[in-house]
Amino acid sequence: MTKRINLDEIRLFYLTVHDDENGNITKYSLDIEAANDMHYEFSPKQNEIICNRISKELGISSNLDTADLMRKYLTVKSNGYLISLVSDNCTVQYFY
Repeated sequence: MTKRINLDEIRLFYLTVHDDENGNITKYSLDIEAANDMHYEFSPKQNEIICNRISKELGISSNLDTADLMRKYLTVKSNGYLISLVSDNCTVQYFY
């Protein structure tokens, strides 16, 4: 099962949470649906690193879920910062 979450008002950034039949998260993906689409997959452990870095940079609680943290990051920083942070901590990258 997957859950796709819009992260911004212009519907450019999406977070997808993938889980197994028991509800355990198996991976995350960040999709940027621009003229040249980008797709980044990362593990739950990598997600923890990303969320901790966002919390630290913004000085906010890491108790927020991933989508909320990424939304906040997008509003405070430029899109490039989120892309760079995720691409530095991902397992797979696809460009279309």
